[in-house]
Amino acid sequence: MSSQEGDATTPPPPPPRRQIEHTDLMSMKTFKAVNVISALTILTTLIIVAIPIPSLRVERQIDVVDVNLNHAIISNVVGVTSKPYKSDGRAIYLSTQFDYNRLGNVTVGNVNIPVSDHCKDRFVALYYPTTPLTRPEFLNIYDFFVGGVTITKFSQSATDPTHYWPLDAAIYLLPHSSTLPSKLEAALYDVLYGDVAHFFVTSFVDSAGKFVYDVKVPLHASQVEIRIGNEVVRCSDPRAKLRIRTVEVAKHHIAKVTAVGADPGSHDEIYVSTDDWAKAYVGAEGLQQLLTDKNIQLDPNDDLFAIKPVVFTDRELVPVQLKQELSPLLYFHNTVVEGWKYNVVFADAWHLVGDVTVDSSTIPSDPTATERVFLVFQKPQEGSHFYGVVCTRHGGTNSCTQFAAGVAPPSST
Repeated sequence: MSSQEGDATTPPPPPPRRQIEHTDLMSMKTFKAVNVISALTILTTLIIVAIPIPSLRVERQIDVVDVNLNHAIISNVVGVTSKPYKSDGRAIYLSTQFDYNRLGNVTVGNVNIPVSDHCKDRFVALYYPTTPLTRPEFLNIYDFFVGGVTITKFSQSATDPTHYWPLDAAIYLLPHSSTLPSKLEAALYDVLYGDVAHFFVTSFVDSAGKFVYDVKVPLHASQVEIRIGNEVVRCSDPRAKLRIRTVEVAKHHIAKVTAVGADPGSHDEIYVSTDDWAKAYVGAEGLQQLLTDKNIQLDPNDDLFAIKPVVFTDRELVPVQLKQELSPLLYFHNTVVEGWKYNVVFADAWHLVGDVTVDSSTIPSDPTATERVFLVFQKPQEGSHFYGVVCTRHGGTNSCTQFAAGVAPPSST
């Protein structure tokens, strides 16, 4: 990290001297007592600072710095880097320069993107198609949590340049379990519309205007209960990788909740009225009852809750090879979460991470993917031994390939 020094200023002249009487302080008993007390105070302070005793250590308060991209000036604690984008544009990357700062809410156009209280670091990638810079055409938000990374992508409206909408979002899990509880429980409504610790949440809008919410829990969580009205979805197997997806059809005020990885006996399809989350409707019969209760008539051939993701085609595949510099078409961000070092390598909307090579092993590219990122992480006190996860996304579902290698983290020009 780096810091900038302020402009030098000329100090004011010292005040005029006045005659003072001298006293031999060393001969005073009170001075000796004060001197001993001061020495003990200084020694105690040094012990608290130097010796790693968590109960005594005082940590500095994290200052959250909001960013309003509608203004030309941002806080000087925000680090800004830039590189070419397209033929005449610029890619701008925002992060904080100091450990005791964190990016907060981000405002762009008419949209405010809040940050979770449980987020440990936020990184923002902006893509401006032309210069001078006016408004970005795409905006990516990377939020780092204990055990997970969420990525949300926003796109500028083609008809209203001040309007932005989330076109895709993903949750990628990392095996980080130092301080995470193994038992988690919450109401789905609170998770989706509140800010509940240890539940990772993302949302996006598909091409048909449906709101899609995804919820995941840390990899090691062994007792999970999520309440949906009068129903409870349970997961007692951390290998099942519980995922809850909620598809909301706003015009009808109804939503479908699908649970993947739940225990046998838990219902995997539940429907609710978004006007009243206290009642859950289970399965196909429950959906018919919900439609009847709300007097909704549907075309039998219409799949009301089908997701139609936004897909970019003909994107250039860019390979990644560790121990070599990244292509200028890629970028990376690194951060530290509770001693773990996290790195994420990604491309912009018009490119895609291709082959990933570590030592002699290559994970091949996937041209059909809607997104692909390369996550590199290091456990505390493991020296140069890094682990990697290649996460590939297809229209709202993720697949990850993990490997271990004694390699250096990514670097870039």
